[in-house]
Amino acid sequence: MKKIIFIHGPNGVGKSTLCRLLHQKLNNSAWLESEWCKMTNPFAYTDETVEMTVSNMTHMLKSYLGCTSVEYIIFNYGFHGPRRKIYEKVMENISSMEFKLIPILITCSEEENISRMKKDGRDPDRIKRALSVRNIYDGSDVLTLDTTERTVEMAVDKILDLVLEATQNTHSVFRRTMLSISLPSA
Repeated sequence: MKKIIFIHGPNGVGKSTLCRLLHQKLNNSAWLESEWCKMTNPFAYTDETVEMTVSNMTHMLKSYLGCTSVEYIIFNYGFHGPRRKIYEKVMENISSMEFKLIPILITCSEEENISRMKKDGRDPDRIKRALSVRNIYDGSDVLTLDTTERTVEMAVDKILDLVLEATQNTHSVFRRTMLSISLPSA
């Protein structure tokens, strides 16, 4: 069965950086960087752009799920703003397909989060907005990886261990529904 490794977490925590290396290390994998699905300049959340984003993500995930050479789909995403509704629509659109969802929440300390965002060149207003919604992940009942004291390589190795563990798990703990991620209500 195909596996969707769903890497999620606050803005600037390092999701894309981790996924880039994870994709390099994990054979038979495809990577869906969610930002690619809404690359317009400027981008604004309107009904039209939300529908475009849902359509793009759905198309990419269905293509990867249907590709015989792909076993793992790495999908990184953040739930701030209207993104949670986008995710729910995308998951509904692919719900008839067979896959195992492996959600992994990436976290780090607030101090480390700020440092990473500054290193990434994010402006102070964007950092402030990101920090204001960091708490939406508090109380999540999913596999969680704190990357504060880990190098990128160490974190990716731990993700690979978590994926192996989840893949070997015969129980239905890692279902493909939003409910299995158990984020607090937005």
